[in-house]
Amino acid sequence: MHVTLIDLFTGAYAGVPVPVRVVFMLGAPLSVTAVGLWELRRLRAHYGISVRGLLVR
Repeated sequence: MHVTLIDLFTGAYAGVPVPVRVVFMLGAPLSVTAVGLWELRRLRAHYGISVRGLLVR
């Protein structure tokens, strides 16, 4: 997310249309978040492991 903020404030994509700029800046953070959530769901579904269970709460 830090790179997204740097790109936003430095104007790295100044000549790019707004929809494409949004995809460039948010694509990577959103895809990493989606993969992480998918992995957590698989751990819970296949192995019964949850973050709460790992933290012993």
